[in-house]
Amino acid sequence: MPMKVWREAVRIQRNFLWGGLSRKRRISWVKWEDLCKPKEEGGLGIRNLRVVNLSLLAKWRWRLLSEEDEVWKKVIFARYGEGALGNANLDFMVHGNSSSTWWGDLCKLDKEVGWFNQVVSKKVGMGNSVKFWKDVWVGNQSLEHRFPRLFGISVQQNEMVQNMGVWMNGEWRWELLWRRQFFVWENELVRELGEVINTPLLSEEVDRWVWKPNEEQGFSVKSLYLWLDPLLGPRAITTPLEKFSFTFIWKCAAPSKVSALAWQLFLDRIPTKDNLCHRRIIRIEEASCAMCGGVVETSRHLFMHCDFVAQIWYAICRWLGVVVVLPPEVMILYGTLVCSGRNKRLRKGFSLVWLAFMWVIWRSRNEKIFNNVVGVVEDAVDLIQRLSWQWYLSKNAKVPCLLYEWVWNPGDCMLR
Repeated sequence: MPMKVWREAVRIQRNFLWGGLSRKRRISWVKWEDLCKPKEEGGLGIRNLRVVNLSLLAKWRWRLLSEEDEVWKKVIFARYGEGALGNANLDFMVHGNSSSTWWGDLCKLDKEVGWFNQVVSKKVGMGNSVKFWKDVWVGNQSLEHRFPRLFGISVQQNEMVQNMGVWMNGEWRWELLWRRQFFVWENELVRELGEVINTPLLSEEVDRWVWKPNEEQGFSVKSLYLWLDPLLGPRAITTPLEKFSFTFIWKCAAPSKVSALAWQLFLDRIPTKDNLCHRRIIRIEEASCAMCGGVVETSRHLFMHCDFVAQIWYAICRWLGVVVVLPPEVMILYGTLVCSGRNKRLRKGFSLVWLAFMWVIWRSRNEKIFNNVVGVVEDAVDLIQRLSWQWYLSKNAKVPCLLYEWVWNPGDCMLR
């Protein structure tokens, strides 16, 4: 896929994600590379089009390795020669102006990283089609790259495995030939090479290519994508709390827009006044908290340390029958409340209540800014109870639960 086409496709995806069908330009709060990460790592699990394109191209590379006799392979053989078929490494193939764009992309598929040789290997049978030094048949790399010094002094550099030894009394014995005597320090390399090839691999079976990510089912675009994505896009190390929080917010019964807001909140990518000020959308003089007017409106302050919000939080804790002191980070607050549940049902219920708490706080903040409506603690608590009850009934409830029962004893309703 040409870089220009990829960038345009990503632009369309990004504009739709943040702006929907509107043609107005919206703020992209999270980098596209982060959006393509798995959900447990803080992303949305969106497929990276570049990796998808490489995975689809690799399907043709894999089919070139198979023994199936197809018409298109005969065309490739006639056009580019015998080396184009049954070869995991196509870097040496000529792909100048006379070759097609498709063939050039196929040859340069893993030119920078050389990852294709890491996902395919030749399973040795009779050994009549596997090159001893140049093919990957033991370990994760060819013996040529693993022992470059020994390869340089070998006189059998292009020989097949079958020709590198003989059967004697029912046992296979290697007969490796060298163009000179070994130096003392090379004896250790020879010993290591002997240990690598010590296991007898030859049999009466036909040599065949193996797909390492899934040897049983063979090649699939999905298996290659899952293997290739972390290789080409290095991941940041996530803590157990981050992995738990990013995963659990998507598993509860809350609407997806609520889970999406929680995801942005954990990343500190919501339009608080502090974030808007950093993007030069508002001035620092306008960045004070809309609820208390005391300090700058950051995500930490808005959802934990604001006086109005703190009153709501402790009222919710009393309602749930738990004691959770406000920590320094929003994600720790979520994790502490959810993990206070003694079983899976309570943890799902507490997660639902926290998401309702966050949603109501955000709505109250917006009502104050845009409609000048002053929030009331009791009304906010009632709304949290009602929303969490509605969401709970929509998916989790296995037996009926009335609103007054939910308000009176939510833990009992969650355990039904």
